[in-house]
Formats: sequence, structure tokens, C-alpha cells
Amino acid sequence: MHSLLMLLSLAGALALRFIYGAMSEHFFWLAGHEASWSRRWSVALGAFLLPPLLVFAMAIAILTMGIHGSMLGHSVGHLGYGFALATLLWFAGVLTWQAMHSLRSHLRIRRLPRTQIQGFVARRLESSLPFAARVGFWRPVLVVSQGLQNLLNEPEVAAVLHHEQAHLTYRDTFWFFWLGWLRTATAGLPGTASLWAELLLLREMRADRWAAQSHDPLLLAESLLKMAQAAIPVEPGWVMFSEAHETNRLEQRIEALLVPAQQAQQYDSAVLWVMVSLAIATLPLLTHLFHSAS
Repeated sequence: MHSLLMLLSLAGALALRFIYGAMSEHFFWLAGHEASWSRRWSVALGAFLLPPLLVFAMAIAILTMGIHGSMLGHSVGHLGYGFALATLLWFAGVLTWQAMHSLRSHLRIRRLPRTQIQGFVARRLESSLPFAARVGFWRPVLVVSQGLQNLLNEPEVAAVLHHEQAHLTYRDTFWFFWLGWLRTATAGLPGTASLWAELLLLREMRADRWAAQSHDPLLLAESLLKMAQAAIPVEPGWVMFSEAHETNRLEQRIEALLVPAQQAQQYDSAVLWVMVSLAIATLPLLTHLFHSAS
């Protein structure tokens, strides 16, 4: 019986992703209107979170019920329990690997020399490539390359640094650490890669909006273009674009920057969407009601 429950949770996860894939074109058409940016964020976040959380919650429910007893008149056994245990071990292993990788990156960054750039404390990266990013967990470190200062003038550098400050304000490195964990652990689910790219894009657009409150949006857009034309490899914190689909995202970021400020959308609805997704994801825990230990 437990094996059937795990298969049902996996089938539910696949069905949710397929439904999202079938409707994504409709949602993204809506997202082309400025009034729907927050809806686009909420839909992408919910579609990304809910399927893996359903499988994760079902595995926890089965593991806590154990290998003895029955459900709805059918006996439970080792097969479903082993399936659930393997699933949780996989999630735990991916989380451990990602935490170790992040720790190594953080330690390498800490070895870089400290510097001050326009009032911001940063770590200087000796590279000719223009680069700026927040690296870390809850309080990420600002990393800036010499190439950035060589490419951009002072107002443009200030705009880029305030973009990176937005990632600190929204704790993007913290939240995307956990989202990245789910991304790696569920890479086999359909739509994971495209949803991850969509969330990264929307994260950057939010940071652009925040920076545009204190800097000319056109200046920020020009800085973005210069950075993109430098053909920088994709790194966390400042998404670069070189391929065709990435060029489309660059255009979306610039278009969003040039929209009048009074039309800017809030992303508060994403918090509500996350809460709804988490509530739905806990439904597998209710299977305990149908389990009898005898």
C-alpha cells in the first residue's frame, strides 16, 4: 500500500508539472502585461515548489508510519518503506552536498582582499571580466571584480552595486539556496530547468526594480547591456545573457525597467502562494488517519 502511495505522489507531481507546461504559454502571455508580473512570479514559484514537496511529504508520512500495520484493509511492507527511505536519503544527500559546496565557495571568497567601493564593503576579485555578485547564505558577501570598474563609469557601478544590495535586502541567497536544493534533487521532473530559469529571471527583475528606486532606470539598463555584451559566464546574483533564449530574458528585464515606476508590481502575493503550496504539500501527512498499527 505504501508503494502505491509513493507512486501516486510521484504521479501527482508529474501531473502538476505537465499541467503547468500546458498552461505556461497562457500564463506567460498574461505576464507580458505589466499588471501580471506578480502573477507570473506566483505561478512559477508554486509550480516549482508544490510537486517535489508532495513527494517529500509523502515519503515522511510513510517513514513515520513504519513497516507494520495496514491501510484501508491492505497490509504495508518493506517495499514502500524502502522507497520512501531512499527518497529522503536522496534529498538529504543533495542538501549535504550543496551545503558543503556553498561552504567551500564562502571560504574561498573570504580569502579575497577586502575593499570599499562607493561606500560598499566588498571582496575584490582580480579578474578582467566585469563581475558583481552576492555570495553566501543569510548575510552574503559582495564580490566585485576589477573588470567591472574598468568597464563601467561610477554612476553605472553604483547602479550595479545597488542591484546587488537588493539581493541582500530580499535575502535572495538564502531563499534560493533552498530552491536550488529542490532544483538539484528533482532535476528529473519535467519543467524543472525552465522554472528555475524563470525564477532566476524574476529575481533579477525584482532587484532591478529595487535599484531603480534610487537610480535612473535607463542608467541601470545601459549597465545591464554593457555587462551582457561582455559575454560573462552565468553566475548567481547578476544574470548574463548570450544565447537566443537568454537574449529574450535580457529584453524582458530592460522592458520592465523602462515601465513607469507607478506601474511597478509588488511580489507580496508570492508569499501567499508559497503558504498555499506548503499547505497543499502537507496533505499526504493526512494518510496517517488511514493507517492502523495492528
